[in-house]
Amino acid sequence: MILSVFHRSIRNVVWVAFALLALLPILALLRMGMLFLSPAASGSHTTEMTALALFAAICLACGMLVLMHIANKLKDLTQKGQHFNDLATGKNAAARPEDGHANIQSELVSLTSILSHIQNEFSHNLDELQKQAAFLENLRRVLDCTADMVIILDGRNQVLFSNRTAREKLGALPDASLAHSLAEGLLSNADAMRLTTVFESWESCDREFQFPRTDDGLPMSVHCLLTVVPLADGGRNKIIVLRDITERRHMERQLYRSEQLAALGQLISGVAHELNNPLAAVLGFAEICRDPKLSREELQRNLAVIEREASRTAHIVENLLNFSRQRAAKRSLVALHDLLERCFSLVTYNFRVNNITVRRHFDPALPMLEGDEYQIQQVFMNLIINAAQAMHDARTPEPTLEVTTRLDVAAQYAEIEIADNGPGISPEGMRRLFEPFYTTKKDDQGTGLGLAVSRGIIRNHHGDITACSEHGHGARFTIRLPVHAVNADGESEVTTTAGDGRAPLLHLSGRILVIDDEPSILDMTRLALSPFGLSVHTAASVAEAVGLIREHPFDVVIADVRLPDGEGTTILEHLRRERPELADKVLFASGDPGVLARLQKQYGNRLHTIRKPFHVNELCAILGGLLPIEGAVR
Repeated sequence: MILSVFHRSIRNVVWVAFALLALLPILALLRMGMLFLSPAASGSHTTEMTALALFAAICLACGMLVLMHIANKLKDLTQKGQHFNDLATGKNAAARPEDGHANIQSELVSLTSILSHIQNEFSHNLDELQKQAAFLENLRRVLDCTADMVIILDGRNQVLFSNRTAREKLGALPDASLAHSLAEGLLSNADAMRLTTVFESWESCDREFQFPRTDDGLPMSVHCLLTVVPLADGGRNKIIVLRDITERRHMERQLYRSEQLAALGQLISGVAHELNNPLAAVLGFAEICRDPKLSREELQRNLAVIEREASRTAHIVENLLNFSRQRAAKRSLVALHDLLERCFSLVTYNFRVNNITVRRHFDPALPMLEGDEYQIQQVFMNLIINAAQAMHDARTPEPTLEVTTRLDVAAQYAEIEIADNGPGISPEGMRRLFEPFYTTKKDDQGTGLGLAVSRGIIRNHHGDITACSEHGHGARFTIRLPVHAVNADGESEVTTTAGDGRAPLLHLSGRILVIDDEPSILDMTRLALSPFGLSVHTAASVAEAVGLIREHPFDVVIADVRLPDGEGTTILEHLRRERPELADKVLFASGDPGVLARLQKQYGNRLHTIRKPFHVNELCAILGGLLPIEGAVR
């Protein structure tokens, strides 16, 4: 099409040029004819006619030359146009003229080669794109099958991708804002906002969250790993991986419990001896007090011994209950030195009979740290028991346990070292020291879980535990835990209370009902409270207590939690229905701290409780807050 238009344009130009060249000689010939026919023709006209004839001849000659040159150019253009038309219509190249076309053929070969290369590159790139698309589709299917929640966010915190687990558990949908997706998921609004705040930040995150699900209310523990990924164009995306570790935390609690019970089994025989010693003193001095010949001073001295040994017994039982009780993990401020002393009190008998010396090197500047005191106590007990067993089995001469604490002020870490001079740990044992179920003890002495559980507990507290030992020269375990705070003087913020906690003797008035299935406790309470001006009634069962409540207008009810015919809470529910003004003046007593904690959780902190065994003045101090005080007893 283009060649045809070009050919016509050239032809038009040629015709115009030809017309101009032909016009000039024609005009000259016309002038010559006019002069020839003119009657006034003379010699002067002959000169003009000769000039015109010469001019016409020159113009005709020039026109012929121009026409011949244009004809040659048209011929060349026609041949080239025919050549390109043959190429366009696909005619046999052999029919085309060979002369003058070598360059065109070379260019066509190069063009064909370039087009072929482009086609090959396009096919290769297309194959690569198809492979990448297939890989991305397989990756999406794999991520949809994983139990982890995977979310990818762009720079505007829009969800670019979320796998099936994230969509089901969190509601994170692609092409939607993260806040909107989480708000529509299984989390409460507060928990969704808490997660959104973390996810929308551009700081890497590696932490654990706990929150209840909105569909079933069950607690869910989630480990979050947030990674910022820079892009080639200068932007950045975020990859968030959330792992549901609820089941793992449950299994860890079961593992902690099994190891706790194993340690308790090793302690129980020593604790039994520790209880028998003060009980023997209580029984012996109680029999001595029956002697009517004793003076008042001797009687008071013997009673003081009985009271002291009974308090010692109560302290041992309380420590044992605190160590053995199963409870949910709870973080609070922990005083490490008090925790270590509690551990030593549980192994006092074992250390004494095995002649183990304990050397304490406590840093007085050590502050409190935040953690679960019972889990940390379990770690200390594991290390102390292991050291004692190793020294006993190796018959170490002068067995010694050294416990050292120090504060790393710069790093804000507390270091606790527990070292012994026992047989040490072999190189093979050092390599496998923290492996679960690895133990060098006899089958009936260990489960192989103690150190593995201890390391898990310390790591959950963002700390670290290491060991060093030269075989035959003892072992040293070092625990590092982040501390809570240190005041300006470098002293611990632990506060202590002086005194024995006894209230002054008060004169009270009112009617008291005491409910317990132990006759000795009923008699003791009645005899102890009567001198304070109280009228005391006793009942041994729920039914008997309900009958007395209907007959007498009591001011306070003291009830044991567990009774033969029901729970003490049954009396509380009865009072709420029949005597609501008395429901807030019920004091529950129990020897199990866990039971009292459960009651306070169930009924709130306004519930009044007291732990058995208790001092009489301690009981009177609580009653003083429930009854009017008339004055001190003289």
